[in-house]
Amino acid sequence: VGGLAVGGLFVALFGRLKRTMEADVRAAAENIGMKVFTLLTGVQVVAGFWFLISLPRNVMALFMGGNVLATVFFFAGLSLALSALVAATKRKVYACAWLVVPLIYVMSVMRDFVRAGYLQPHFSPDSLQVVPQYSPMLMFFSVLVAGLVTIVWLLRKAFGSFSKVEAKD
Repeated sequence: VGGLAVGGLFVALFGRLKRTMEADVRAAAENIGMKVFTLLTGVQVVAGFWFLISLPRNVMALFMGGNVLATVFFFAGLSLALSALVAATKRKVYACAWLVVPLIYVMSVMRDFVRAGYLQPHFSPDSLQVVPQYSPMLMFFSVLVAGLVTIVWLLRKAFGSFSKVEAKD
């Protein structure tokens, strides 16, 4: 449901930003996109509460004060979702877009808390043995440096060719 809501927001953004379309088509895209976003975000909020109360008690308790960080993320997600709904009802497309980006991040982190809550009786990341491997890190940094050197070389060549063209004129 959330993915479809974001799709509606994309249609609204497309209508707002695409200046080459006819004005009535742009207005229709923005109007339909915001209606879809508003309706489906409302459905998503209701579905989210249903999902929350359907969680096992120990997992749900994480968001109700059992884990301070999970509770903070829960209230941040709820605040962002409700703010996006208010902005959507006022047809503020850019505000919705700016609110949805952190909302998706917050919801992803909350999903991780749910996963950890489900797995806690059986698995804990603390039980994993840490074995450092430095060769992949060295390979990454060497490729990163080579890529940055290539980009700098490319930019210098590109800007150098512009000055040669201007000198000929």
